[in-house]
Amino acid sequence: MANYIWVTVAGSGTGSENTTKPIPADGIVAITGGSTSTVITYTQQADTSVHQIITLTHAAVGAAVPTFIALIVDALQTAYKQPGSIVEIDTSTFGVTDCIQSTA
Repeated sequence: MANYIWVTVAGSGTGSENTTKPIPADGIVAITGGSTSTVITYTQQADTSVHQIITLTHAAVGAAVPTFIALIVDALQTAYKQPGSIVEIDTSTFGVTDCIQSTA
């Protein structure tokens, strides 16, 4: 059973509603953070040279980068301890505005 955490992404534009995006908790090889984005990197089981990437774009968090990463890591740990549960994290104080999936 795959594990996920759910991240709230703020709506953009007038009248836009927030959405909740699933982030897989399995196969993560790295979580790196910067001032305005945090990148979660996964390995592909079939081809370990291909990496799946999820980029969370957020407000400039400055010195709070480790706090934001810790929030994600804590949620991932909870997802592993409670398989099949819905683990949501409140990212409103960090102003998450986008969640983009790509490969590298």
